Amino acid sequence: MWRDSVFVDAESISGNIDISKIESAINDNTKAIAVVHYLGIPVDMTQVVKIADKHNLFVVEDCALAPGATLDGVRGFTRRRWRFRFIQSSI
Repeated sequence: MWRDSVFVDAESISGNIDISKIESAINDNTKAIAVVHYLGIPVDMTQVVKIADKHNLFVVEDCALAPGATLDGVRGFTRRRWRFRFIQSSI
């Protein structure tokens, strides 16, 4: 599954995915956009979901590095797509 992953650069200020570079990384094999909410700073999921909807892709959120963070007052951010939390101690 991950052998064909395409990584997108991070923003220099937040460390989150650079949303402006997502669409250029999408190709015919793309199935999902995976984002990590880094250091408690949520990614602008409104923009990510717009891109995902345009290309009929799933959105996978890793919220482990943003416990308690909210985006427009909502935790979990998308509420309609698959999200997960990776916790190292659970391995």
